[in-house]
Amino acid sequence: FLGLLLFQALAPLIPRWLGAKPEVLPGAVTYLRFYTLGLPFATVLAILSAILRCSGDTRTPLVLNSMANVLNAILNFFLIYETRTQWGITIPGAGMGVGGAALASAMALCCAALLMLRTVLCNKSRPLSCSPEENYRPDGAIIRQALRLGLPYIGERVTINLGQILMTSMVAHVGTVALAANHIATTVEGMCYLPAYGVSF
Repeated sequence: FLGLLLFQALAPLIPRWLGAKPEVLPGAVTYLRFYTLGLPFATVLAILSAILRCSGDTRTPLVLNSMANVLNAILNFFLIYETRTQWGITIPGAGMGVGGAALASAMALCCAALLMLRTVLCNKSRPLSCSPEENYRPDGAIIRQALRLGLPYIGERVTINLGQILMTSMVAHVGTVALAANHIATTVEGMCYLPAYGVSF
């Protein structure tokens, strides 16, 4: 939640720091404000997905994260565009534009995170489940081990993300068309790494 508050406060500044053109700024700020509403749920989803994978359950994260992507696409269809008529059918739309795309992502993350939380808390037949009778007092040894294992990974992700931010900033100064083209290219490039990501888990 601290991250959410921080990004909400910095939303007007981050696009400027990255070199966004004036005509892009209003949409970028709107996108950041709506998308960051889903940050707490994205965090829950990422943590619980990783925990389930480590416990041997890779299918549940697959199903719920795939469901989030499908829901995101459906919500985009209704939130981005105005109400319109296609094939003789009136399709309702919120007409929110880029804000609708961000809100759709946040809502999809929220739904997937809540379903993931319900799966972990309520299904006793799974290798990993929680119950009110368990002892939830912090265990210093486990916390130290988690930090020992997690801090190098945090450093790795920070390094990668800072590199991506620097690259985005450099491309943004070229223009919005170049930035859009770069985003498409890096998205397609990322698909090449999917087998490696799968093996890494």
